[in-house]
Amino acid sequence: MLHGVHVANQDMSDLRPISQKRVASFIVSIVLLLGLSLIGIGIFELREVRRTRQLLEETDKRYDFDRARLQLLTRDLKAADGTVGELSKDVAQASAAETARVAAEAKAPPGPFAGESSADWQRFAEMYPEVRQMLADVHRLQIERDMGLFYKQAGLTPEQISEYESKTIGLFDQNEALAPGPRFNTVAGQLPDDQLQAIFGQQGFQQYQDYNRMMDANGFAVNVQSMSGYAGAPLSTDQEQQLAQIVANNDSNYTGGKPLQLNAVNWANVEAQAQTLLSPAQWAAAQIILAKYQYYLGVGQARQNLANVSADK
Repeated sequence: MLHGVHVANQDMSDLRPISQKRVASFIVSIVLLLGLSLIGIGIFELREVRRTRQLLEETDKRYDFDRARLQLLTRDLKAADGTVGELSKDVAQASAAETARVAAEAKAPPGPFAGESSADWQRFAEMYPEVRQMLADVHRLQIERDMGLFYKQAGLTPEQISEYESKTIGLFDQNEALAPGPRFNTVAGQLPDDQLQAIFGQQGFQQYQDYNRMMDANGFAVNVQSMSGYAGAPLSTDQEQQLAQIVANNDSNYTGGKPLQLNAVNWANVEAQAQTLLSPAQWAAAQIILAKYQYYLGVGQARQNLANVSADK
């Protein structure tokens, strides 16, 4: 009996080292797992740090680029402001000079060529046939400049545009005149209504009439579009149309159903409303065009004043 107990005790003592080994092995495994986890976390965090640093560097580069671009834009705006200021100062001087010139011409005796002659143009074109094509090319460019916005609004096809321009140029050629100087002067207006309806259709013809009624406002928008394009900030088609409508809506003639008159436009309202429509760079370009319009309107008003004075005498 004692012998059996001794054997059992011996077996138990043999098990203790085995259990301790397993525990130690288990602890080592846990330590290894924890170590690997910590290493994985460290690698992940390192990657995140590198990624964050890269994003910060890219952000810094974009910030530097945007700041440099803003500085260039600010410089351009200041230059444009200076140009507008110079143009505005010249308006009064130019208007006074034009007034004096017109007054001197009014007092001078008429020259040997008092009028314009269509017959002279025909003879000139026969002598120099290449001039007719050159003048036709000029007319086509002018038509495209003046009517380009209408082409977009009406959604004309290339065939409609080509037919309209060709017939209009033909009308101009038939009514061309050679004026003193010599210079060319087209005395024709526009194609007859039936021809325009045949080209554009009834709806397109109505759009054409509406466009013509605010032609000068459309011309203003086209000029701003060209100037803003030179400045690298071209107007969208919607902006161009809205700008023309702003000018038209500030003329009582147009809102009353009559053709627009530029000298009746409330240009102060136009400036305030246009500035909210345009970006800073576009507005700087628009100010240059506004100053030019003010100059030409001032000259025109001076001529009209002289004509009124002469009529009173």
